[in-house]
Amino acid sequence: QFLIWLAFYFYMERRLLLFSLTIPVAAIFKITPMAFLILLVLVKDKKKYSYMMVSLLLFSIGVVVSYALWPQLFMDFLGNLAGLDERGMSNPSTLPFIRDISEYFSARTGLEVSLNIQWLVFCAVASIIIVGSVYFYNKMKSGNKADKERVGIFLLCLAYALILPRFKDYSYILLIVPAYYILTKVENGKVRLLSFALVMVPSFPVKPALVNLIMQYYPLILAFYIWLLYITHIQRSYFVQNLTINGIN
Repeated sequence: QFLIWLAFYFYMERRLLLFSLTIPVAAIFKITPMAFLILLVLVKDKKKYSYMMVSLLLFSIGVVVSYALWPQLFMDFLGNLAGLDERGMSNPSTLPFIRDISEYFSARTGLEVSLNIQWLVFCAVASIIIVGSVYFYNKMKSGNKADKERVGIFLLCLAYALILPRFKDYSYILLIVPAYYILTKVENGKVRLLSFALVMVPSFPVKPALVNLIMQYYPLILAFYIWLLYITHIQRSYFVQNLTINGIN
């Protein structure tokens, strides 16, 4: 987390080379932070693709060195990665949630939901998250460039959490700052109170079975809720700005 947020700081300060060097170091612990390199596409800098190549090269060197020093451990890692199927509270992410809901449905109806259909649903949800995030980010006006970039980083963090097939319970610490930021932007007092109450509710086992299943994925549900708060906030801001531009008060 320290390395990821340090990289975001370098990005906001336009120290793009340091950003590109920090991300692959963070990816030593978790491969997936390499996805944050997509932020380079959003900036106007002639060297951004060169920085991206440097980052990818550094990451590749790390992979090669890891394989050269510990070939058996490296292959075991890849084998374990391919076979992981953690679900519930330990891995409250979108794909396991779809799988558990599918199995719940199959157990009670006798209708099997194939793995291909589960993946199709997951890809559809991931596409909505990605397209929606890009669309609403592009709708933001560039009046305050720093705010737009900050929201862009937070939206990316949320999309990252929502579309990864494996996002462990401890990984949700990444969303604390994005969640806090948007909760301070909510103007409706009732919505703000409800939002703070929702994020304070812990996951715990309850009955009946369907509610218990949903509660195991409560962090994921909150992440979707926070994402929707960002979409709503951007939509409202865009609408107000359009009214102002058109001379309507």
